[in-house]
Amino acid sequence: MGAASFDATLVVVNNSNLDVVVAHGHFDLGGDVIDRHLMDYARKIVRESIEIDPFSDFHFKEQLRMTCQHAKHVLSIADQAKIPFQCKGKSLEIPFPDFSSQDSPSYGKIREAIDRSIAITEKILETAFRIGIQQNQIRILLLGGTSRIPMIRKKLEVFSVAINCQLSPDTAVAEGAARFGQGLAVERVYCLNNRPH
Repeated sequence: MGAASFDATLVVVNNSNLDVVVAHGHFDLGGDVIDRHLMDYARKIVRESIEIDPFSDFHFKEQLRMTCQHAKHVLSIADQAKIPFQCKGKSLEIPFPDFSSQDSPSYGKIREAIDRSIAITEKILETAFRIGIQQNQIRILLLGGTSRIPMIRKKLEVFSVAINCQLSPDTAVAEGAARFGQGLAVERVYCLNNRPH
């Protein structure tokens, strides 16, 4: 789950060969969606606490966006977050509860987004089982910073398949692309050195 989208891909690994069997996803189901709902939640808190709408000024709206992104990162490793926020000379600490909180409609929309991503993942796994892949052969590799959210990992446990948490969700794609590019470069050099003269 990246910033702008959610993508799930079934890849069969056979020695050094990678075969993409099926890919599915959603273009509006990433970290940005969670940020927007957190901003709606935080905006309500600010308006009720200091009677100022941070959306009325571009600078304060962007400041609130950064506050919510920071809260999302904190909630990836903690049960709650309290993030300071200042607006037009007034300040407060915005309390962000765990994503499982039932107290806010905005949090309900976050859970809906997460549930939709889990449903897409389930379809991918159903395809794997249908083509004969055994449950103990499957490894779920989580990519994108949003995949750190504990609720996502907990919901994936219902599938009873191994979850690979060893790679960094933030850098794994870039590292993979770099290795792939290096492999292409080496292959090209080999071809150039071995072409007929």
